[in-house]
Amino acid sequence: MLLALITAMAAVVIAAEGRGYYLLPTLSRRADHLHALLRPSGTLGHPLGAIGLLLIASNLGYLVRRRYAAKAGFGSMRAWLRWHVVSGVAGPVMVLLHSAFTLRSAPATVASAALLVVVLSGLVGRYLYGLVPRARDGSARGLQDLAAEVDRAAMELRALGPAGTTAADVLDAAATQSGSVVARVGGLRDDLRALAAAFGLRRRVRRALTSVDRSLAAEPTERARAARSIAHRFADNVVRIEALGLLQRAASAWRTLHRDLALLMLVATSLHVAVAVYLGYGFFL
Repeated sequence: MLLALITAMAAVVIAAEGRGYYLLPTLSRRADHLHALLRPSGTLGHPLGAIGLLLIASNLGYLVRRRYAAKAGFGSMRAWLRWHVVSGVAGPVMVLLHSAFTLRSAPATVASAALLVVVLSGLVGRYLYGLVPRARDGSARGLQDLAAEVDRAAMELRALGPAGTTAADVLDAAATQSGSVVARVGGLRDDLRALAAAFGLRRRVRRALTSVDRSLAAEPTERARAARSIAHRFADNVVRIEALGLLQRAASAWRTLHRDLALLMLVATSLHVAVAVYLGYGFFL
């Protein structure tokens, strides 16, 4: 979070101070007093590219950590993913400032395009990752774990008395088809069928929750609040069970795509750096 804050502040300051320069046509920039500072090979522009490259390189550490996920002593997967996301955004921001919002060579254009695609695919992948139910340590929760949570919630509802028992029965009735599609998930047609089933279950469960809310209106406030909380936990996990297989498949496929795009970006970036070194530029200067 500290790195994200520092990067955001630095980007805002540099963009604000250099907005006049960045808005100039490319050919007019040479006469501007900030050209020596902000151009890609400038006093500030060049180090920004190096910092961006280091951040992007460190970002790939998450792939190594995932490969050895069972190894202890290297930090939690959740912490590594957080760094993966932060450095995956901070690095490209530094690279964008390094480029001075211009693309003047084929390697730079390819590297920038690949970087943009990688960032966008990473954001989508992070969204899919967040949809998959996870334990506190960041590991994915399995069907048995979620089913046990549903059973636990049902027992807690029934322990609240007649109103809780009625609520549990209503939710059980809405969830009778839960899990029926998960085992069949295979090709695209089955995935679409699973998606439709998950949305259908979600609608049924929402209607059931509305019915439960009405049935709890006459209950004491504290008991009604507790019952509603348990009922929503029950409903959330039922829907997660129905969609789990589909979400896991989608997240896995997208992760593979994101990794392959990242490797393409790395090759393009390496070519860009090699050209810069060949032309006589150092890493930071």
